[in-house]
Amino acid sequence: MALVNMNINIGTKAAPGPCFAMYGYYAGPIDVTAALKAATEYSVDKSNDLSLDSIGLKTVIMNTSEGPKEFQVHQYEFTGENSKSMAKGVQFAYVPLKDGYIQIKGYCETADELVGSELALSAVGFKLNSNN
Repeated sequence: MALVNMNINIGTKAAPGPCFAMYGYYAGPIDVTAALKAATEYSVDKSNDLSLDSIGLKTVIMNTSEGPKEFQVHQYEFTGENSKSMAKGVQFAYVPLKDGYIQIKGYCETADELVGSELALSAVGFKLNSNN
């Protein structure tokens, strides 16, 4: 369970943007490779004609309570017959910290809208106090 959650949508209340990102801070260590594999496998139901195809990797820097942290954002596109009514662009990232990690999940209406999302992701910072 996340100790801290934050959701961000670019846009206004009257006209939300096509993308949003969910951030969570979790206690304990993270195996980024295993977490990424679990996230992508959870997102796909092969028996239901739904695929998640890798479309890119972006490097982002986030300001944290431990200073600037560089991390990789893995970008994907949902494809298949059953992807017609869902957000097609998705991205996952994990930022390891000393006592925990930050998990980032981003979703856009189309995969093309993920282009340039690293600018928005790098605008967010996580400053946790020493009691966490």
